[in-house]
Amino acid sequence: MASLIAALGTVEHSLELLHVPSRAFFSSYRKNDTSLCRSRGESDTTGACTPSSSSQVAKRNSRDRAQGFSYNCTNVYPHVEEMEEMAIDDDLVQMSLDGAGWSDSDESCDDADLDYGLVSSVDQMSDELLIEFGRKPRVFDDASNMTFYISPLSISQLATGLWTRSRPACVIINTSIPRGLRFDDMDWCDDSLRMLNTPNAGGSSLLSEVLSCEMLNRCLGATLAKTEMEIKYLFAYQPITDYTVCLPNLSSRMHVGVSVTRAFAFKGAYRRGDCRKLLYKKLRGILVSTKNVIDERFFKQILHVWVPNGKVARTVQATYRTLPIEVTRNTVVIISVVNAPWVFSNRR
Repeated sequence: MASLIAALGTVEHSLELLHVPSRAFFSSYRKNDTSLCRSRGESDTTGACTPSSSSQVAKRNSRDRAQGFSYNCTNVYPHVEEMEEMAIDDDLVQMSLDGAGWSDSDESCDDADLDYGLVSSVDQMSDELLIEFGRKPRVFDDASNMTFYISPLSISQLATGLWTRSRPACVIINTSIPRGLRFDDMDWCDDSLRMLNTPNAGGSSLLSEVLSCEMLNRCLGATLAKTEMEIKYLFAYQPITDYTVCLPNLSSRMHVGVSVTRAFAFKGAYRRGDCRKLLYKKLRGILVSTKNVIDERFFKQILHVWVPNGKVARTVQATYRTLPIEVTRNTVVIISVVNAPWVFSNRR
């Protein structure tokens, strides 16, 4: 199966940990700077690349488009990169801690009597959603039961965030599931089935965790390393990680932890105050679990946030940008817009 890891591998990386696999969602001519310069005749006598003027860049880009040098995708999805910055709230820390106890599940989603029909903002990935931000999205993996949308800029940010230990990142990957497709009708990979059939620490987010594992497997080529109850910690009654994965081109001794949460409102709009509490609680919990884990090392951790529509996704990303670096460091936040009600109701 094609994987976004190939696309991530085309991004220049300071640690030189990335390699370009043979399979990719899109083919990019940006294999490396040297071959790029040779193909365009832009090297000096020493063989090094020379900087280009703005006019040369414009001409080169025009020539590339004419010659077909482009991403092998259908559309573009530029929505979240131009969001306005927000001022940091001085009361952020206090707000996030008020009434927030440590738990590995989503407190707002633990109501057993929840009718997912009340989740009024779940989108069905209609044409209106796809053009929500002005242009249709690029399709990176069009399978029969799941399609992903992500912008090239988000790919670059995701690559840098995943393979640079101290670099945080926050990207949006849109996930479209055919309308009416039930959880049990999905074509799950072996890792997802293993997570589904393995006992966890409780809570009402099992289905969203299984879908998270499936998405990371398809998008990043991630393989499940340990489930929630297989991860060992030094101290009990502390925040825990939902599962860990191994990423291609990363040492098998270095795992990436994944914590899954859902951001949505039962009724009305999703408020930034609630979003601040959720993000701060989860990100602080990730820092604690990273220090508390034993018998393995977390290279990075991923906070995977499921949201029902683009508006909530923008709220989450805008709120993330107000958080202090002490909370966001060493964590990659992936915001996934999904149109499946069972993700939020946890009902199969």
